This record gives sequence, C-alpha cells and structure tokens, in this order.
Amino acid sequence: MLLWSLLVVLAEPSEPVNARAHVLQNGMRWVLLEQRGVHRIAGVVALPVGSIDETPATAGIAHFLEHLAFAGTPMVGSTRGWSVEKPFHDAANAAGDRLAMTLRSPAPAARVVGRETLELQRANDAWLLHADPLAFTAMLSRRGIVWNATTSQDQTVYTNDLPSAQLQFWLTAEAQRLAAPVFRGFERERRVVIQEIRNNVTEGAPLFTRLRRAVYGDSNASWPTEGFERTVATLSPSDLDAFYAENYRVSDGVGCLVGDFDATTARAWLEATFGALPRSPPRKRIAISRATPARELASHTTTGRLLIGLPMPEEKQAAVARVASVMLSHALESDDARRRVQLPARATLEASMLGAFGPQHSPQVMVAAVELQGQAPEAAEALWWALLESWRRNGLSPEALEQAKAVVEIDEILERQTRLGLAKALADAELFEGGFRSALDSPCSAVTLEDVQTMVSTWWVQGRAYVVGGDAR
Repeated sequence: MLLWSLLVVLAEPSEPVNARAHVLQNGMRWVLLEQRGVHRIAGVVALPVGSIDETPATAGIAHFLEHLAFAGTPMVGSTRGWSVEKPFHDAANAAGDRLAMTLRSPAPAARVVGRETLELQRANDAWLLHADPLAFTAMLSRRGIVWNATTSQDQTVYTNDLPSAQLQFWLTAEAQRLAAPVFRGFERERRVVIQEIRNNVTEGAPLFTRLRRAVYGDSNASWPTEGFERTVATLSPSDLDAFYAENYRVSDGVGCLVGDFDATTARAWLEATFGALPRSPPRKRIAISRATPARELASHTTTGRLLIGLPMPEEKQAAVARVASVMLSHALESDDARRRVQLPARATLEASMLGAFGPQHSPQVMVAAVELQGQAPEAAEALWWALLESWRRNGLSPEALEQAKAVVEIDEILERQTRLGLAKALADAELFEGGFRSALDSPCSAVTLEDVQTMVSTWWVQGRAYVVGGDAR
C-alpha cells in the first residue's frame, strides 16, 4: 500500500501534457516541452550511433569520439585563428596516421615505432601551442551551461542544462559543434580512454565481455562500448574523421527541450541553427540478434562468479522481463521470500539480479550473478536452476507482481522527475520507439501474472540461457 501511495504522489506533478514534436526542414525531430517559471532548460541531442556501428578493428571509436565531443570548432578553440592553427592540426593528424599504420603492420619495427611516436609528440606539442581543447567547454561554463555526453551500444546522447536566457546561444554553439568538430587533444584523450579500459579490466569487465560474446556471437554487439586497448591504441585521426562523417548525421537524430522557454521562439531558433544543417541520406539501422545459447565455464576453480543471461523473447516484452526481474530480486533478497523458495538440503546460494544487458533497442538478456563461494561452477549453476524452478512454483504470486510493478513504475517516475531525465526519456522514445508519447506511458502497468509466468517458464530456462564464469574475471 505504501508503494502505491508513493507512486500516486510522485506521478502528480510531472504530467507533460503539452509536449509537442517539431520536424526541421532537414528531417531532424525535436520534442518541445514548456515548463514555465523554472528559469532553466534541459537540452538533449540524441544520435543513433554507438559501438554497434563499429568494426572489430575500430572497436571503441564511438566512445573515443564522445571524449572529443566538446573539443571545439574552427571558430572556438583556435588561439590565433583557424587559418593559423590548421597547418599544425594537419601535421599532427598526418603524424598520427603514420604511426597508426605502422602499429597495424604485422611486425612493426620498434625503431620505427619509436621514431614516429616522437614525431607525433612533437607535432602535437606544436599544434597545442595554437589550440585550446578546453575553450569550448570553458565558453559553456562561463554562461552557466552544464554539459555532458554518454555513449552506449546504439546511441550517443549529448546533455546540457542551461539558463533560459542562453537557449539561442546554446542551439547555435551545439549545431556548429556537431556540424564542424575539431578533435583537439586527440592523444591526451586516447590515454584517458585507455586508462578507463584498464580500470574496467581490474573491476571484472572481462567476464561481461565473455557474456557479451556468448550472447551476441561475432556480431557488432560482441565487444564493450569502450572497445579494447589494442584497438583504441591504433585508431588514427583519419579513422575518427571518417567514422564521424559516415555516422553522425543530425538529420537522423532527435533533440529535446524541457524547461522555461517559448515554443514559438524556440522553433524559429531551431530552424535557423539545426535546421540549416544539410539533410543526409538515412543510415541503415544495424540488426542485432542473439547467438545460440551457450555455456562457458572454468571447471577447475571455486572462486569468482557466474553470469547467467536470461533472454527476453523480444524487445516489446522488455516490460515483462523487467517486472519479472524485480520479482526474482525480491525473492533473492527477502528472508520471507527465500523461505518460500526452497533449495536442496544444506545448500547455500548467493545470487543477485544485475539488470538488462545488451544494446538497448535490440534483443537483450536479464543478467543474474551467482557467487561460487567455494563451490564448483557446475554445482553453483545447478543450485541456481533449482532455485529458479522453486521460484516458478512458489514465488509467482499476485502480491509479488503488484509490488514489483510498483517498484518499476516508481523507478520510471523518479528517472523523469528532473528536467534532464525527462528530456532524455522523451528523446529516446522519439528516436527508437516511434514517438515521444510512449515515454509518457508505463508499459509495466499492463503486465499480468500470466505474462510473467509464460515468459519465465518458456524463456528463463536452462536450455535458452547463456552461462559464463568460474573465475574472478
């Protein structure tokens, strides 16, 4: 009862009934939602570009470009003007291309690599005497604009929170940045990205990489969004330029404004900024499918964990899978629920649900983590399936369903309580779900106990699961 009361209270103030879509002359779509009196605006630009658009040789390039997203334009970032900076920019990029080509050769000579590395360092040092990679973000900060960007497997999202008085400026600057970026600080950001990859390795990311490969086989979804150190280390400036030109097309994208602005004025500014950018032929969306279910266990260990991927039947049933995952989480965490989900005598199992895994708008899996705790991987996996079968028999109750639906709906409402959260949800729905209005609905409200029972008994079974693990990584 408390959960439903909280749900009603949270839902009342954020009903975005006056949201409107606007399509620019180049085909870019914008969602506009006025919220007068708040004096600030959330601005989001979402492009359907991510790691699934890469190749094995360029894995990580979309995430790398995110790091360089705010490095400026020919107009912003040149300390003495673009005509002075450009020759140094071109020389540094040429040196970067030469080194990348050498590193990709079958047996690069250490002497050549050393010489070309030194040449690149000198060219970059000379370039940075005429460039400021932080000028663009400093310009935004001076005007009170808070900026960020994220990259996933199937989209790149640029988020900004700005004073209402800065809307026209931000639209102009953002359109120029997307139309003509200059990737200053290329080598510095490469080092930052590589360090992120190394940090992820120490935190157990390789086990998720194994799961990703098991679920998606050799497809473009089989590598992590940040890529691999070996691929990021050999990306060239020309690689970034080519990937950006091919994939980052604003006419494919969606923008969203939520906050204190006048929609009529905003539409005019949008036409003058983003609408002035050229229309590009639409990119073909890459289709991702799951591989044949597989098990990959390290048998001679009793440490670490297992990751078990439980498939969703299709994208439109993600709400059913999410509700079922919360129901199972409650069964794993609640003492009362655990008493009803019986394990074999004297058996213990520490398990948890980690959430959805895979490209957001392709077939995903729900991931469970099972700690080995001194047990062989096969034994721990057998306990997991025994627990899941017991949960199917004893844990799927109407009360558990309603509690899980309340939790999911509260999470969705909380995600959209902020201007920025709501803007991201509206942009995502407009980009991938056929219209922003789907973000205003809660699909989990229509989930029935029969839906959950059918999915769990048909799909969350051993013969359809992906299981990897048996060591800490």
